[in-house]
Amino acid sequence: MTLVTNTLGTGVISASDLNQNFSDLATAVDSITSANISSTAGITSTQLADRFSLTPWHFNLLPITAGSNLGSLTTFQCHTAAVTLLKATTRVKTGKSAAICLIELYVTAVDQDGSGQWPLFTIKKGTTTLGGTGQEIEAAGFHYIYYTNPFDTPLIGVQDNETIEFIIDGQSGTPTIHGLSATLWVKEELTS
Repeated sequence: MTLVTNTLGTGVISASDLNQNFSDLATAVDSITSANISSTAGITSTQLADRFSLTPWHFNLLPITAGSNLGSLTTFQCHTAAVTLLKATTRVKTGKSAAICLIELYVTAVDQDGSGQWPLFTIKKGTTTLGGTGQEIEAAGFHYIYYTNPFDTPLIGVQDNETIEFIIDGQSGTPTIHGLSATLWVKEELTS
């Protein structure tokens, strides 16, 4: 920390000496860096200007082809009932909290079956369905699952070592799909 210019003793204090010292203090406070803050200062996350980070958890669920030739766009035929494509565990560091804010799905191609059924895609954390219900995939491209204001109102909080399950369902039919991926946008906060 910067020392003040004037060391005051027992004599008469002049206004200019005192004003210079206040100016020195104001300059020091306005120039605080990490080096000036003790590691034991006890600063909490609520005192930080931006305490959140946004991290994508990306999962490739179905490739673009069911065949051996990547140049071929052979599709996958959905089972008539729900099938788990993938299970993954969450990782959240000690001293942080995390919440899934938004789920971004991408599909290269999809087609309904002869009875008019589309694939139904569901993501669960444990037994809780994210977004409250599955997402019917009726077109190629991006699909989203989120609440109105996803970053202020996340879908669900997550702890370390919880299970996320990705499920596809033909809804009693056999629609086809390929090139399916999911990105879970996770808001993390330093809590201690």
